[in-house]
Amino acid sequence: MARATPSASATAKAETRRTPEGRPVHHFRGLLDHLATLTRNTVQVHGADQPFQQITVPTDLQRHAFEFLDVRIAV
Repeated sequence: MARATPSASATAKAETRRTPEGRPVHHFRGLLDHLATLTRNTVQVHGADQPFQQITVPTDLQRHAFEFLDVRIAV
């Protein structure tokens, strides 16, 4: 059975480990692990009446992934 020939862009991506935009290439599992570091924490300050929500600052990769999916990062 013949194997498919990779496109020029796929070959370049494999050789440079970068996307055409210059971003690092990730395996799916690695991308999910990185996205999992974006967290929302409930913070209760001593003496304050109400706790508040605090979200970590998204990395460029996290921001790009959510933009690509057209999903808003809930604050």
